[in-house]
Amino acid sequence: MAGMMTGALLSSLISDNFGRTRGFLFVTFGMGIFGSLPSLSVSPIMYAVARFFAGFGMG
Repeated sequence: MAGMMTGALLSSLISDNFGRTRGFLFVTFGMGIFGSLPSLSVSPIMYAVARFFAGFGMG
């Protein structure tokens, strides 16, 4: 949830600074990469960090 809230707040800044297309690609690739990392996690902290950044891409 915290990643989604942070992503929602910062996605407009990313789009304003880099453009809509680059901002969209940034969050899409971020969601793809960090969305698959929890399956490779070896500790609960690594899982939580990966889920945070995946949520950032969703927000």
